Amino acid sequence: MPRRPRNPFAAPPRRNHGPVPPPPVVAAAPTYDLTKLRIAYEWMALDKLVGFKLVVEWYAASQVALLYKDPLDADRMKKMERAQLAVNQANGTNIEHEKTAAWRAAIRLFEKLWAHKAADWPLVDKIESAPLAASAHIINIQTVLSNLNGAFAPAGCKFRVTFGQEQEFLFGEILVPQADLFAMIPQTPLAVALNLVPTVAKVLSIRTVDGKQEFDGTLFMQKLPEVLNHVGVWAGAGNVNKPVGKAPKAPKAAKVPGAPRAPRVANPNAVSIKPGMTITLTGASIAKLKGSRVTVFNLISNGMAVRDLQAAAGAKIGTGWKSRSLAVLKALVTAGVITVA
Repeated sequence: MPRRPRNPFAAPPRRNHGPVPPPPVVAAAPTYDLTKLRIAYEWMALDKLVGFKLVVEWYAASQVALLYKDPLDADRMKKMERAQLAVNQANGTNIEHEKTAAWRAAIRLFEKLWAHKAADWPLVDKIESAPLAASAHIINIQTVLSNLNGAFAPAGCKFRVTFGQEQEFLFGEILVPQADLFAMIPQTPLAVALNLVPTVAKVLSIRTVDGKQEFDGTLFMQKLPEVLNHVGVWAGAGNVNKPVGKAPKAPKAAKVPGAPRAPRVANPNAVSIKPGMTITLTGASIAKLKGSRVTVFNLISNGMAVRDLQAAAGAKIGTGWKSRSLAVLKALVTAGVITVA
């Protein structure tokens, strides 16, 4: 039987070459942020214990990035184990000088492991001998924390800053991310405290049963009015209606060297007025006009030249008004009570 000729317009036959492997996953290299470590040391100028806690917290959170392409050998592994033992010792005591001594020992060991990575690595001994000055935003955050502890410490709950992303409850403290505390700066202390009343009451309603933490709803309903009462006592003893500081400014976009400038966009509300132009009254209400706008408007007659208005304003109000009246005329045009052409 003769072979049937192939249709030249038909799609080419499919060939099975097996499953297609997925594209390789390219993982970004982990990085550590020395700026945060310096910020942790800034806290020492305000609260040494908090500063030490933040420094140790930074080393713990940055371990993956610090170990990247720099694995520990046997000797460095022993230093890491000794550092962790020192951290555990600090966390297990309530005596302040024992805490700071243990944390300092742990940080020194961390520095032996990682400080070779940067020439400007912050070192605990140098910073303790010459403390870093706390920046304005750190001082404001400390004020926010002081207000929170003033409101809630009598109820049995304390607040502390953390570099983490979420709020945590740990060792009788609520750890609040620094970014969250920064956002509280432009709010009034009373508003901040009232917003946190349910959170504090919930934390105080957690019980340990058979080694597990459980939330007790009945206890929460008892704690809620108690916490609110403590806030009321705190609020009555100080100025709680004035914000700690102003809202932070939005960061400016970074300048790219050699990048072309964005074109300027003309202001649609801009009004160009020249002395030879004529003023026309629109008949719109002038009820909302105030101050100098009313004074200048009363000097205008329909069809009046701008230069004549300038002369009249100078004679009526003062010589300085010859130029200032142009700005007032622009405001009157924007208000819709006159046109100038």
